[in-house]
Amino acid sequence: AYAVTLAVLVLIVGYLWRGVRPSSELLGEARRAFAGGELERAAGLVEQVLQRDGGQSEALLLAGELAARRGEVEAALEFYRRVPQDGGPDAVRANCLAGDLLFYKRQRLSEAEKFFRRAVQDDPRSAFANYGLASVLSTGGRYREAFPSLLELARQEKITIPQLLQLNFVEGMVAGEEALRFLQECVRSDPADPLPLVGLAHAAMKRGEHRAAMARFEEA
Repeated sequence: AYAVTLAVLVLIVGYLWRGVRPSSELLGEARRAFAGGELERAAGLVEQVLQRDGGQSEALLLAGELAARRGEVEAALEFYRRVPQDGGPDAVRANCLAGDLLFYKRQRLSEAEKFFRRAVQDDPRSAFANYGLASVLSTGGRYREAFPSLLELARQEKITIPQLLQLNFVEGMVAGEEALRFLQECVRSDPADPLPLVGLAHAAMKRGEHRAAMARFEEA
């Protein structure tokens, strides 16, 4: 009787197992749904994978991108933070995507810098990481610190000197009205962040407004 019961259980488990789709298959379908704009379907598939393994890097990355696409920035950041920091490609991408959201969507420069620096540390040749770090540092007026990342991009021919000038990655960019508005928005977003204050101080110096520059430096 025991042998018969065991055999039946094995058959049942085997049958159920055949009905379970592999995580790789679910993720593949989720990526296709995401690319096709079927966000809810993609999210459902990703959730199935995360229910099996909450630390699955690819699933967490895709969940973050889905949240970002829906405008749910804080949710996206939480998914990216959950990606295991093992120094691999998924960790690098997660840190870059988090830094990108913090920089462009939340104007939190110091936090963005931390994520981009971690990504550059894990992959010094990552164009995404170097571009992000250079953007944050240049916005804060820290051109010397940005130079190694810019040099790496130039070495890889990811960016040219004319493009650097066009993108305002040179001293003097903080004098532009668009750059000033962005820095002011950064201050409103996070008044305790010193980086945008330093950037505004550099801008005031470029305009010859030395008192205003000193006031900004003191605030920072």
